[in-house]
Amino acid sequence: MAAEIDCYEVVYEKRKKTRAKKEQYVELKTHKIIRNDRDDFSFKKYKLLTCWVQSYLAGVPKIIIGHRNNDGLVKILENHYTLNIPKYANGWDYRVCLQFCKKILDIIKENTTNGNRYTLQRAHDTIILTEVTYTESDDYIPQFYKDYLNDDNDANETT
Repeated sequence: MAAEIDCYEVVYEKRKKTRAKKEQYVELKTHKIIRNDRDDFSFKKYKLLTCWVQSYLAGVPKIIIGHRNNDGLVKILENHYTLNIPKYANGWDYRVCLQFCKKILDIIKENTTNGNRYTLQRAHDTIILTEVTYTESDDYIPQFYKDYLNDDNDANETT
């Protein structure tokens, strides 16, 4: 399993006589500016849920959410700490979310073969896992670039 990580930050922790330097991953997200109770409810129920699941499973401790205006300009930045999000979320329980994630991961583990590609769909309470056949025409990496990478790897192996 892999995760796409946006960035990291350097954090200095105060210890008794020293300051320890630590690097930690950070997830970056955007969301519309919250203008009323309905926006706030929706943000806490839906946006924070998806941010939390992604960051929790990847071990990312911090999420920075930029709230954008209608022109797409970020006007407000908020720091959210992954482990604290379930405490102020609306309408979801982290235990239920983790049980659902485990169910999906078990289905993937039990029904996939390493090296093959699959799509995963959810229709109500049903999870559908379908193997995707691969053809050369599906490849989006140009052949000249693959040749370049292979030539470069061959040159590095001979030196």
